[in-house]
Amino acid sequence: MAIFQQVLDHLDFTKIPPFALSICQQRERQEGRTPTCTSCTVLPERLFGSNNILFPLEFNTAEKWILKIPMNGYPGRFNDMHARVLTAEASTMQFLRRETTTPTPTVFSFSASLVNDLRCPYILMEYIDGKSTSHVWFNEELDDATLERHRIHVLQDLSKIMLQLNKFTFSEAGSPIFDDGNNPIGVGPLRVMDMPAMLEELRTNDVWDRVIQSEIQPTSDPKAWMLCMFERHEPPDDKFSQGAHQLLKHFIKWLPWSELAQEPFVLTHPDFNFQNILVSDEGKVCALIDWEGVSTVPRFLGNERYPGWLTRDWDPMNYGYGMEECFVQENSPEELSHYRDIYRDMVKSAIAEAEAEADANCIALSKRNLHRHLPVLESLSIAADQPINLPEIVQKLFTEVSKQEGFPEDLELWEVCFGLADDDLEDEQLESVRRGFEKFLQSAQ
Repeated sequence: MAIFQQVLDHLDFTKIPPFALSICQQRERQEGRTPTCTSCTVLPERLFGSNNILFPLEFNTAEKWILKIPMNGYPGRFNDMHARVLTAEASTMQFLRRETTTPTPTVFSFSASLVNDLRCPYILMEYIDGKSTSHVWFNEELDDATLERHRIHVLQDLSKIMLQLNKFTFSEAGSPIFDDGNNPIGVGPLRVMDMPAMLEELRTNDVWDRVIQSEIQPTSDPKAWMLCMFERHEPPDDKFSQGAHQLLKHFIKWLPWSELAQEPFVLTHPDFNFQNILVSDEGKVCALIDWEGVSTVPRFLGNERYPGWLTRDWDPMNYGYGMEECFVQENSPEELSHYRDIYRDMVKSAIAEAEAEADANCIALSKRNLHRHLPVLESLSIAADQPINLPEIVQKLFTEVSKQEGFPEDLELWEVCFGLADDDLEDEQLESVRRGFEKFLQSAQ
């Protein structure tokens, strides 16, 4: 793990046990208890994530914590952008623990600075005993009925947990800003992966040896937000891909923005997927972890969207079902459709349960979201943000568009893409694609 070596060299490991112990004892005193924590051990199994190292800690009381250190947490690399991201992550978890029943790890202490006893930015939080959802979702040791029951348990819990985030709305898309009391007070720039810079790095170095990130500014216009994600990327070299990029831009512009732009932005998990949802063996959700990159987003991409693994068939580049060499377990398209139907019905029930106490406008917006083709909207967002995924997503969308009633049988994707790239696509052909796309958006999920 060479990319972590510099922060590992900078971190003073001898300081970790006494530092954690002092915070544990301070917490016990604040709760009116005589400290029982007298020793702390750094357990040997380090956990390496995409951007962080996790150190499990255990006290003499058998209580376990996690120390999370960002891989860029050393002098010369850790900057104001990284500090904002860490602060938003820790503050969001503290806020949700206080204001909702969303199961997140308790944050005992955090520092978005190099000026502390560890000499590194950190989050010190509760250790959650649970398994990644994938272990339960694809448990081959269970009979079909038990496996289905556990899967349903996961989805049932998630539908109720995520709906709670509806109570927090924002006027802009970006990264939430909190005051000293961990109350959201605004929205700041959102950190994103700088794919153009990383692709250029790959061209020159043949390997990605660092993650390159940048920021996009907050915006109150959801259409501008999605187009901004798209326009960060350089257009491709070949004609077909250039046309696919232009077609994606048309798809985005054809969304019903007159309706979507009237809705507030919502708080959502940055990576609502298997690895960040810890569950029990029976599928009870124990915690939503890794809120790094938490953001406020347009409602149709927010907390009411499907869990990430239920929409994998709408991102063909990452979907491996039926392939001879598939390195991850996958559900079939029919299974994914089945579980999306179940999850949507669960969200509908959760909305009905909340109706008596929740804001009437919020309930109305949630009901409206139930009738949207959310997997398509999410796939457009992925294509706008990830140029590598764009061609296959555009191809899948065009295939569905071409099935709509009245679509010209002889109009094919290559003709549309080359026509857009050469600026000689007939107006009537583009209009046929637009009508088909709008019909498709209105179709059942």
